[in-house]
Amino acid sequence: MKKLFTLFAALVTMVAVNAQSVDYECGGFIDNEQNPISDLYISLDEDLSVNIVVINNGPDELAAGDSLLMDVSVQGLTLASGGYSYAEMSQQNLLTVGTPWIAQLGLFDAATMQQYAQYFPDEFELCITMRLKNATDTDPSNNQGCVMVHRGDVGIENIAAGEINVYPNPACSEIHIDNAAG
Repeated sequence: MKKLFTLFAALVTMVAVNAQSVDYECGGFIDNEQNPISDLYISLDEDLSVNIVVINNGPDELAAGDSLLMDVSVQGLTLASGGYSYAEMSQQNLLTVGTPWIAQLGLFDAATMQQYAQYFPDEFELCITMRLKNATDTDPSNNQGCVMVHRGDVGIENIAAGEINVYPNPACSEIHIDNAAG
């Protein structure tokens, strides 16, 4: 029994010595042009994909065996989890302290959201919460980012080519618009 306890204590000490202190921050959601957003508009037949900014504020980098995990919640209910292993982050050069990167997350397809409409109403809050496996997070207060998702009519009508005509091009002081009703 004493040998088992000694082995257990040695393993705990080894894990504690190898544990890294990091502060992965969720820098918020951005659009495809890398502008910060607080609202995301998608149509009912559009899949839900997001871009979030992630940065390691240090002081350390993740060590082999550590992972950055992300929980995805809708209206406070965690619906999915995923993440990046040390090996994946190392291959993509995503470990460097102070260097932000964009995580592109394909979350839910349109058919799934339609099938589970009770979880995906016309408007809902989507949150990504980051956590670490094995490493110590020095500031968990900055691990979550949220965005309001609006599903349905995005307010843009499709206009067939040629229905509207704007001329002359280029213009200096006056333009003409044909078929501009509405």
